[in-house]
Amino acid sequence: MKNTIQLKRWIITAKPKPFQETQVRLAIPRSLHSLLFAIVLFAGAWPLCAKAERHEEGRPDFGVILAVNNGGDAHDLLPGDGYCDTDGTGTCTLRAAIEETNAGFLQVDSILINVPLVTLTEKLPLLIVST
Repeated sequence: MKNTIQLKRWIITAKPKPFQETQVRLAIPRSLHSLLFAIVLFAGAWPLCAKAERHEEGRPDFGVILAVNNGGDAHDLLPGDGYCDTDGTGTCTLRAAIEETNAGFLQVDSILINVPLVTLTEKLPLLIVST
């Protein structure tokens, strides 16, 4: 027996099984998946496409999200220059993102890790958080 309740565009389906708890599945429309994918893609690409503009005090106008795009363990090429870059080609590792954040030039809101695995060869530096 299958019971279906439709609320606007969300469909909740319950499939009772004998001697087991009722399982509930939430079906999300494909358009919502596409929208979420576009938002995540844009958020991940934003730091790579735009550099924060600097105030006269040398600070950016808004918080920054550093996007880790490499699972290696290389150091930042020039900590404090406003770019998470290990080799001059835009490669950003988790270590380089932390070093750039700790250098204090950027007001980093988040470090977005866009790789499935980060391989460390030594202990990461502490992340300095200022309020």
